[in-house]
Amino acid sequence: MTSKPMSISLKIFNKNLVSVHKIKETLTLNRPAYVDMCIHELSKKLMHADYHYNYIKQKSTITKQNYYSQTQTA
Repeated sequence: MTSKPMSISLKIFNKNLVSVHKIKETLTLNRPAYVDMCIHELSKKLMHADYHYNYIKQKSTITKQNYYSQTQTA
């Protein structure tokens, strides 16, 4: 019993009596997976920030430069 990976500890009471503390061998996933939702939300924020700073900011600076050059020449 003590050589199995599920056993945590043991206590020897006397020469003929030993208790072994074990953990469950199976894991039941019957509750909502909040971790998956957190990962999903964080990935959405990361993709939004990447899109904003790498695409929209570049387009807006080009648009501002074109706007300023058109207003100064007119």
